[in-house]
Amino acid sequence: MTSRPTSVGGAWFVDLQNAPASQLAVLVINTGSPLASPFSLQPFVPGIAPSCLGQVMPGNALTLVDVTQSWGAATFYIPIPNQRLYNDLIVSSQAACFDFFAPGGIVVSNGDQIEFGIDPAMGVLWSQGSPTATSGSYYPHFGLVTLFAHN
Repeated sequence: MTSRPTSVGGAWFVDLQNAPASQLAVLVINTGSPLASPFSLQPFVPGIAPSCLGQVMPGNALTLVDVTQSWGAATFYIPIPNQRLYNDLIVSSQAACFDFFAPGGIVVSNGDQIEFGIDPAMGVLWSQGSPTATSGSYYPHFGLVTLFAHN
């Protein structure tokens, strides 16, 4: 499982690969806390394989549900509001999938952690002709102004 780069005001995509085919997948999410040290899931899921370890604490967790494709992939999509308070927010996640052939009937993915960023305030100033022109065009949110050129 991996997260795609995400910024405030965009969307967070979490890609799950190599999961059981055509099965229910639950994405467990913790906001504001990093991944925990791996811990045994046996107290939570009786009979689960000892190699299945949790990395997201179950308390205060949010969940999303999806069904994996026939090749075992799923993509979770979460829009991130365009509010500055989400900048530098740490989010940890891990998926659990039903697998009736596995001990305990559940398998888990690796844990994933992301910190949301924010695009810097930026813009482009454009003027054609004289480099001393007092008028021009402003294009907000285009890119940092780092180069000035004139004809």
